[in-house]
Amino acid sequence: MTRPDLTRVDAATRPLAVTAIVLAALALGACRQKTAPNAEAATAAPATALEQPPAPGPAREAVIPSAIEQRLANGLRVIVLPRAGAALVDAELLVLSGGEVDPPDRAGLADFTASLLTQGTTTQSAPQLAQAAEALGGSLKAQAGWNASRVGITVTTPKLAAALDLLGDVVRRPAFAKAEVERYRAQTLDALRVSLSDPADLTPLVAARLIHGDAPYGHPRSGTPVSVAKIAAGDLRALHSRHYRPDNVVLILTGGLDADTGFALAGQVFGDWPTPKDPLPTLAAPESAADAAATAKTARVVVIDLPDAGQASVMAALPLPPRSAADYYAGLVTRNVLGGGYSSRLNSEIRIKRGLSYGAGAQFDVQRDAGALYASALTKNPSAAEVASLIRGELQRLATEPVGDAELAARKASYLGGYARGLETASGLAGLIARNVALGVAPDEIGKVIGHVNAITAAQVQAYAESHLKLDAMTLVVVGDAKQFVDGLKQAGFEPTVIAADDLDLGRVDLKRAAPSAKR
Repeated sequence: MTRPDLTRVDAATRPLAVTAIVLAALALGACRQKTAPNAEAATAAPATALEQPPAPGPAREAVIPSAIEQRLANGLRVIVLPRAGAALVDAELLVLSGGEVDPPDRAGLADFTASLLTQGTTTQSAPQLAQAAEALGGSLKAQAGWNASRVGITVTTPKLAAALDLLGDVVRRPAFAKAEVERYRAQTLDALRVSLSDPADLTPLVAARLIHGDAPYGHPRSGTPVSVAKIAAGDLRALHSRHYRPDNVVLILTGGLDADTGFALAGQVFGDWPTPKDPLPTLAAPESAADAAATAKTARVVVIDLPDAGQASVMAALPLPPRSAADYYAGLVTRNVLGGGYSSRLNSEIRIKRGLSYGAGAQFDVQRDAGALYASALTKNPSAAEVASLIRGELQRLATEPVGDAELAARKASYLGGYARGLETASGLAGLIARNVALGVAPDEIGKVIGHVNAITAAQVQAYAESHLKLDAMTLVVVGDAKQFVDGLKQAGFEPTVIAADDLDLGRVDLKRAAPSAKR
């Protein structure tokens, strides 16, 4: 075994090594002064001078090259964000349709379609596609989210042309072979059976259905056992035909290439993709925020009874405006004060102070046409009512008490640290741009986030909470062994509706499985 060279200090570790040497020298000097015979020589600076951390420096805006755009004649939008000196390029094909276009009785269809893209085309089998990607030093990834479906690959710059040919094949010519359809269906049904028996997985699905109702974001994006069982190859082809078309696609290229090269390659691979004569399908107009809030007042506390559950999952959900709202960044910071990171309010109250959970947090789930805040924790069944009360209390406190300057700065820094790390890689940049484009936001917004977040004040956080985090619009979902916490919920002032897990149907707005029709 090779021993490490303990004498070597490279450029990355030199500052730490120098600091350690300086501190050691100071400590050694202090020891010598204590034993010096001359008392005057023992005089030293107070210890507190070394214990005070340096003041934080001024916030710096992220410096990101501007994205350059062009449209092909067939309507395909190309976005290139060059990075001088980068060795890798990330290529993402973004289809601007996701789970929101699922038919009512085919929840999970968009996800099913995207996932099958890499499982064989009319020219290459699934193993051949995987081998081709591996030969390029990358791997194909495909998935559907809300508002968009993505297929992508990261390769070295010289391999980009071949990688785009591969992406073009999987997006334009998927086979949807029967064997692959059945294999993926079986995998999905197995995964659903597991997740629907897990309180942590089931809770957000129930909460989303209660918040969004029968609007596009209400159904499970991965589908339900009933809906997935219905999906056939014909359904996949129909969705692909309607939505996978050049005037509904964005190609995002980030990393080590110049814009002219990116546009030229895009034209070579996708320029002959014909645009259908039929117009793009449109969704029904979404509910207004006011309508969504009114709907959210109809069924406020729902308990899903899983008698064998070892823990309970507790989640409070509130409807929010869509991404286009003027106070979006105030909402982002509000979420991070409430439940973004270890020292957030929820985690502090529920885990750190009381030890009721391994972690508590909040998700700011804002989409193109609607949004929601989900605050949650996993806890012991007997403590579910206490956790529910604590979440309710923290939501109320955000609207009634201003956030302190130190807390606000810490929560901003916690968020921005993670955000900045996403700007460091080609795939991270592509993902952030894809998220913005899917939500109708300009690609260059990724470079403005740090400034927007740092500009949010405590007053804006409180105003956002007052406007949007209203307790009378809160939906509470608790999934677990109901007999251990239902009485506690009632004592805490909640009025729960209990639904047995065996009677749950996420495909229905009322969540209750339809009674079997009487036999004639």
